[in-house]
Amino acid sequence: MSGRRILHVALPRLATDRVARRRGPAPAAPEITVEKVKGAMRVEAVNAMAADAGLAPGQTLAEARALVPGLKVSAADPAGDAQMLTALARAANRYTPLVGLDPPAGLMLDITGCAHLFGGEEAMLAAVLAQMKAWGFCAEGAVAETPLFARGIARYGGGGVVADGAGQAAFRALPAEALMLPAETVAVLHRLGLKSVAQVLAQPRAALVQRFGAAMARRIEDCEAAGNAPITPLMPVAPYVTERRFAEPLVAIEAVGTCLDALAERLCEIMRRRGEGARRLTVRLFHADGVVREASVVASEPLGDPARMGKLLGARLEAISARVEADSGIDLIRLHGDETGPLPDTQALLSGGVATAADLAALVDTLCERLGAAAVARLAPADTHQPA
Repeated sequence: MSGRRILHVALPRLATDRVARRRGPAPAAPEITVEKVKGAMRVEAVNAMAADAGLAPGQTLAEARALVPGLKVSAADPAGDAQMLTALARAANRYTPLVGLDPPAGLMLDITGCAHLFGGEEAMLAAVLAQMKAWGFCAEGAVAETPLFARGIARYGGGGVVADGAGQAAFRALPAEALMLPAETVAVLHRLGLKSVAQVLAQPRAALVQRFGAAMARRIEDCEAAGNAPITPLMPVAPYVTERRFAEPLVAIEAVGTCLDALAERLCEIMRRRGEGARRLTVRLFHADGVVREASVVASEPLGDPARMGKLLGARLEAISARVEADSGIDLIRLHGDETGPLPDTQALLSGGVATAADLAALVDTLCERLGAAAVARLAPADTHQPA
């Protein structure tokens, strides 16, 4: 048993769901996206109603229109689909900081050690899929110990949660398509009578690799691995993070600012225990409709003062306040200490104050925020033997 747990989200109708989301509320109707293949317009993706009407990817546009009069047709947009997948990955960051892309239509979430925060793996999987549906996306999912097992079970095994250690047995029972090999390779496997993963893996490894190449070798290794296949997070994991979730979305920017002040207090308290301050801060606002907005600030010295943090971030919040109040509301606020450094030493004065360069640093930070970092410079001592 590896102890690692991966949640895969498959988005089988990403292309048509993206088009419908962009168009906004409208009566449901059969819809497809099409692309030009060898001079002919062919179906690239279908929504659920089009699939129920007998349409499928690969058909010609003329055939699709003959089968379903009044069919809605949009041009395929792989770049738009990729952007939407990235946006969904950013939104899924509310569940775990380790979210990776699985193009062309999937997400990988490393939920090791965090499922209990959502009531367990079953409840977490249900919450993720329900959230995707609320955002307008058809989604299927599974939890297993490796990315390959979770992906295969989500797409070909009906989804669900597979107990740690049982993933390999569940995966071997899937059709050969679950190995995620090129379509031509799968077709050859079928002609050879190898229709399941178990049948493929029962063959001599050397013969399989010799005939099908490096892709087959990688899949065999993934099947035998103990869960070590890496997930590349879309966003780097910050060393310090504080967050606040809300039962009802916030719609007033003043409430966001108040919450941010409290998060800054907590962040400073956590960093102060290690003698560190934040050089770079990022606030992420997770909206109820799946949109994620963020603002970052860079300080001239490590910050350990929540008031200064709030002042720097406040200017950025003002810039996006109109969009915040016009949107669906915010259900999660997260404050990241992305870059840190040791807090400067301080010397107490007899008057009760502290002798530091904090006032100058605060002025530099304010000017950088207003004018841009490239427009602000100051003198600093340099370790050199050359005269000034």
